[in-house]
Amino acid sequence: MYEAEPSPKELLSAYLSNGIYLMCTLVPWTEAIRFYPKDILGGAEDREESHNTRSSVLFAYPYEGTCHRGNYQPLSAYDTWLADNPIFPIPAEETRRMKALAQERLNALKQVAHVHPEYISLKLGLDTDEPYRERTGEKEHLWASLRQFTGEDRFEAELCDTPYYTDRLKKGDTCVCHTAQITDWQIHFPQKRITPDEAYIIPDLLSGNAD
Repeated sequence: MYEAEPSPKELLSAYLSNGIYLMCTLVPWTEAIRFYPKDILGGAEDREESHNTRSSVLFAYPYEGTCHRGNYQPLSAYDTWLADNPIFPIPAEETRRMKALAQERLNALKQVAHVHPEYISLKLGLDTDEPYRERTGEKEHLWASLRQFTGEDRFEAELCDTPYYTDRLKKGDTCVCHTAQITDWQIHFPQKRITPDEAYIIPDLLSGNAD
């Protein structure tokens, strides 16, 4: 964003409720500041001596047709809709990276599952229904709370998200899954939240030696 002019290309960032899409675009800061009070922190006066190069601000098109007219608005226009279970698409490459790391460090998660399963949230790649697959792919990725491991590689979990692309499940359902379906995970220790990136901290947190 600092080394080149912002691209005018719009980006689909989320599917919201009621069929609304979150379409984002980059706006040069010199244009973006007109939407805010003159004396706001980060405004023109703060940028006289620095932060006045090619930086940009993320804006959005809140209604159908506003994209073609260039009628973008601050993201705050979406505040109400963003509170209602939006879906943020993640590139397939990032999903594969996240799953590889989650699977590589699955033994660390199992250490916690044996003593504190209630700490664990899992992202699961669940099969979509046939009518949706051409548009969405074969998997829908949903967060669930671990209930218990029922075997070395099988577990029960309660869905925390609302499925959009399967009629077989709903939020709050308990499903039996295989560890191969885990695409990401989080462990909510009282001290801090741990992701696969920080799995090396888990032994200290379990023993109470972590800061």
